[in-house]
Amino acid sequence: MENVFEHNIKLDNHVITKLLEQKDKRALFIYTFTLRWNIERLCVPTQISFILDLLGKQQVSANIKSVRNSLKVLVGMNLVKVYLDVTLKRKAEIDNLNKNDQIFIVAKESPSEENYTLVKADYVDKSMINESELEKEDMVAIVLLLSRNIERKDEVLQVTWHSTEKLAKELKIRKARLFELIDGLKELEVIYFEKLTFEFGEGKKKEHLIYSMFDNSEHVNLAMITAKANGKLDARVKSRNLSVNNESDNNILVPVDVDGELEYDIQSMRDEAIMKAINEVWLGDDFLGYTGIELNRRSARVINEVHNRYGKEILRLALERVGLEGADNPTGYLIKMLPIKVLEIVKEIKEEKSA
Repeated sequence: MENVFEHNIKLDNHVITKLLEQKDKRALFIYTFTLRWNIERLCVPTQISFILDLLGKQQVSANIKSVRNSLKVLVGMNLVKVYLDVTLKRKAEIDNLNKNDQIFIVAKESPSEENYTLVKADYVDKSMINESELEKEDMVAIVLLLSRNIERKDEVLQVTWHSTEKLAKELKIRKARLFELIDGLKELEVIYFEKLTFEFGEGKKKEHLIYSMFDNSEHVNLAMITAKANGKLDARVKSRNLSVNNESDNNILVPVDVDGELEYDIQSMRDEAIMKAINEVWLGDDFLGYTGIELNRRSARVINEVHNRYGKEILRLALERVGLEGADNPTGYLIKMLPIKVLEIVKEIKEEKSA
């Protein structure tokens, strides 16, 4: 059974902004690392040498001094406390710390109910611990910046189109370096993005990168469909309640066992129930099994999002197109191609109406 319980870390938005403005990505990295492991214990036992290993930095005097300075910044901002013993009674004199001295850090999580950033611990782990030669503190900073700009509301898609120019400026890096970093994070399945291109007359075009965290990758494809249909990237792209066929009912018929008899109840349901209803009610028994598409959280989410936005009939047509084409990995193929097939169908419908 899939474990749906997830750990998250929580940071004040202004902390991310302030540390980046101070050009102290190292402090942001250390704070994020400490928040991550403070979830599971009273304090985080560590050493300067271990922090440098996480960062992929040599244990030379300049780097040791840099970690000390970042720790002092975090202490001064009242974000962490650093102790010399596990009882948390003796505070450390940070300037006197050697690289192998054992220290115990306690991180203060954001108490804010708004203007905060929430990041899955799994994304933090993948950003900090990987075989990539890319800068770990830059990777963590990108994850935090993108998370900060994604709205945490049920009624919107979890996407952002933070410009590459702005990201590079906030991180104090070149755009070429930024592209290397986001490609690395996508490969690590931390973030997801696609390029959206609008073409104008005389060969002119404008490009945008639309981002999400990796588990919400289907939201990017859905946002791109709406942006392409509207010819514009604006707030409407994030709405989960759009429908091209004016179908107002976003609920579905769900089979419910009542005293041993199947009855159909109209209600909003979990992903797995949605998949079951699609298979049994809309497409006929065993359709998904015939195509090889499996019932899982991600495939259910992309199906549900398409249904909510475009209605039952367009979803049915798109599912049939995807299923009939087949692929070595039918479920992965569905997640990638369903929004594309929807766009094709929407375009065909518009062309028929204008003919």
